[in-house]
Amino acid sequence: MDAVNLPDELQSGFLRVGEVAQPRMEEQDGCEAQTDRSLVTFLSGPSYYTKVAFWRLPCLCGPSSSVEHEELRRVLAAVPKEIRAEDCIEGVTNYFAVLMNMVKTTECPESLAAAAKPLSLVLERVPAPMLRRRFLDTSKTFRSILASLACSSSSSALCSVLSCLATLLRKLVPWNKVIMRQAYQHLLSFTLHTEPQVQKAARCGISSVLFEVTSPAYRRAVRVTVKFCAQEIRRAGGTREAMAILDVLTLLHDLLPCLPGATMSIYCETLLHVMSLGQMLVMKSTMQIFHCLFSAQSSRTCLPVELNAQIIEALYDYLPSKSNLQPTVTWLDVMERAHIHLGRLQMELCWKHLPRLFAATMTLFLLPHPQVPSAAAKTLKMLLNECVVPHMAKLGPISTSASGPAASLCEMFRAVEDGLTYQYRKVRAPVLQVLQVFFKVCGKQGHPIMRKCLKTLCKLRLSLDFPDVTELDKAVGAAVSAMGPEVLLEAVPLAVKSREEILDFSRSWLLLVLQDHIRSARLGFFVHYFLPLAAALKGRAMKLAQDRMMLKSEIYNELEGQVWSLLPVFCRCPTDVVNSFSRLAHTLGTTLIERPDLHLTVCHALCTLITKGCQTAAERAEVSHFAKYFLPILFIMYRQPDNNRAHQHTVLDTIRTYLTITDRQMVCRFLQDAERMLLWRGPHIVEFTRLSNLDLIMAMVPYADEPTLSTLYHTIQRFLHRVLGVCENAAMLLVKMGQAFLCFGPTPQEAMQRFLFLVFPGLNGSVSMINCTVLVLTRLLFNFKEHLGPDETELLLHSVCMLLGFRARCVVKAVLGFLQDALLLLDDRLLAPHIPTVLEALQGLPNIMKRHFRAKLKFIHNRCRRLQNPSAPRTQGGLHIQERQRRREGRSAGPLHLLRPQQVPAQQEVEGEDAGTLQGADEGSPARHPGWAQTPPHL
Repeated sequence: MDAVNLPDELQSGFLRVGEVAQPRMEEQDGCEAQTDRSLVTFLSGPSYYTKVAFWRLPCLCGPSSSVEHEELRRVLAAVPKEIRAEDCIEGVTNYFAVLMNMVKTTECPESLAAAAKPLSLVLERVPAPMLRRRFLDTSKTFRSILASLACSSSSSALCSVLSCLATLLRKLVPWNKVIMRQAYQHLLSFTLHTEPQVQKAARCGISSVLFEVTSPAYRRAVRVTVKFCAQEIRRAGGTREAMAILDVLTLLHDLLPCLPGATMSIYCETLLHVMSLGQMLVMKSTMQIFHCLFSAQSSRTCLPVELNAQIIEALYDYLPSKSNLQPTVTWLDVMERAHIHLGRLQMELCWKHLPRLFAATMTLFLLPHPQVPSAAAKTLKMLLNECVVPHMAKLGPISTSASGPAASLCEMFRAVEDGLTYQYRKVRAPVLQVLQVFFKVCGKQGHPIMRKCLKTLCKLRLSLDFPDVTELDKAVGAAVSAMGPEVLLEAVPLAVKSREEILDFSRSWLLLVLQDHIRSARLGFFVHYFLPLAAALKGRAMKLAQDRMMLKSEIYNELEGQVWSLLPVFCRCPTDVVNSFSRLAHTLGTTLIERPDLHLTVCHALCTLITKGCQTAAERAEVSHFAKYFLPILFIMYRQPDNNRAHQHTVLDTIRTYLTITDRQMVCRFLQDAERMLLWRGPHIVEFTRLSNLDLIMAMVPYADEPTLSTLYHTIQRFLHRVLGVCENAAMLLVKMGQAFLCFGPTPQEAMQRFLFLVFPGLNGSVSMINCTVLVLTRLLFNFKEHLGPDETELLLHSVCMLLGFRARCVVKAVLGFLQDALLLLDDRLLAPHIPTVLEALQGLPNIMKRHFRAKLKFIHNRCRRLQNPSAPRTQGGLHIQERQRRREGRSAGPLHLLRPQQVPAQQEVEGEDAGTLQGADEGSPARHPGWAQTPPHL
């Protein structure tokens, strides 16, 4: 093979690590299938080392016509040939020797790069003892090549040799010779090369070395690197271009993850010295490095607490001027991360630095750039959430006379509160956002120092053309959520008087804020503050209505409605349910009776209190104690006809919610009362009342006991054949009763069996009763199919199949519907033993019934046949597919041949009252149509 050309294996495509060429097809049958060719590499035959070492070279991933790639291919083809010519084994040591010889003797930069690239990969696999013995010669070769190519334009060769030198240094740590450290310094010098590619290669080499070495060589290498950077920065000073300093800063940025604490002080001093040069790009790059340093969440040993605080103090000297937008935003980001990092290391020291930063940041709100106030507000909010929130529980109550961290918090709040003055009028929106977070974070403990601010906010709200109403309402709402409504209304009263003549309710906006933001308040406060206020407003509205001042009366009514609308939010997680609900219950009951306009509000409040306010057993017991007072009132409200169905649904939802905490015995008494009302007769009992009673009974059924439900069923039976609406409600009620029976146990099957014994007596009643009972059984089958065992299934099917002898079409239709659902819903193993019983019952149907329900019967017969013989062929239209094929071919129909009915007039069917008998049929035998000579077997 010619030295310039690649071997056939390489030309046909290279293999990655672990891949081998597939053997020939003719060799796969014998034991000799594993030949040398099966171990061939992508490069030059049976060479394991070549395959492992060179598959990562990017030039081999595809064809290329460049000179560099052609040179690399030539080198990769020539190396194994030279090794074989010397009768040597293709080991990594021989590859190293041949490639090093090529690097020494090659003068062409392209050939040198082609030899150095695979050499960097081979160096990773050469044993360290051999490299240590050959280090002097190897490093001298690399350094001489780098010196000769330093000023050339061949960046590819420089990058390849730098990679080889970095790999050599990384493999030989810890360094025990001075020449090794000199080689490392030589590698450092190329980080300032004029070519960006060479700089990047040198930086990557430095990073790889520093990430691999361990202590103490690690610390020495880092100190050498940082010392080199510091010397270069001092050497550059202000005389050289900023680009040289930026190159050094880029190298320092790469060193962040591996700097120890002892070197960090030199590193930070260097950065601060660079910032003093005053060059914009250099300062921006330095700030980015500081940001990365504080964002890395370094450990205490990497960035000591004292050094962190010193950097914060020093950065105040580099606050950008008012005209520089981007540096100001960057400075804010760096200071934010620095304080957060200091708070993680030592919060006591962070408390001392936060007030100064808050004061300095508030001055930035006045800058003319609109982006700066937003960035400043973001910084302050982040500091409150990250630094203050985790430590608020340790502070206790905050007052103006406090000391330590509490005093620092007071200074921080005062600095932000100054943002409400006139000079900040154009940037009040971001200031209000910071105050909102301040109230949310510190309002619970710091409300004594915030009352003055609340008064100021309410005065601003009333000022003419105040633009930031939404942000102010959010800030006041955050104060309400944190402090509670009592603190707010004590600092800023509502000022709503019941004898107001001018109707100037300037602070009525607070009612809407309270409604949206009250959390975990006291019910007692609503009782003694808002209930008297609502009563006074209602009295004033009634007085104005009597004086025919309707507009003013409506205003007072509206205010009263807003006051009452606070009740549901007071019921959301209140703190004094046990102590205060008894004082509120009587008023709520009276309101339900006397004030239809407040029904929705009171019902909403009761539902909220039960679902979100009763968190403990004592609270549930306290509210449950008043069930005997509220539930009768709610029952009466629901039974009253009302055109507004939304009110009815709300009342019913309230009843259902209250029943969840009501005593079971009390529920049974209420259920018995509702049952007796179902039996009432008289002109005053309208159908709406009966349906409402059924709704209430359905709501109470899940919480009743088994004897009460058993008695209830006998009452419900009377209504199954009545009006359609009552029948549907009764069926739904029976489903609810079945769900309740499942809770009585001991097993779901036994509970369901007891419930079915209650339902089966309905099959002995009139035709209408039987029809409705079968429909109910079908509904129960759909809802409780998973709780039916073999005994229950047998009981259901045998009881229902006996009804097929009835002459009433409605009963037969209901039974067939039940059988259809049973065959679809029940498990095949439960149904299979009862299929003969079903088929036998179907044979006794009158012919006219078979004709009328032929579609249902066809489905039932097909399904039964499939259950009896799962491997039987399917049918089309009641006939076997084979039979249809014979008919199309004109052959005999076989045993399934049907005789056509005679063309005679069909008898007219006359149904009697609840009997459904057929004219011309005896009482004891089924009627048959004279036109049918034989009943089709598939029917």
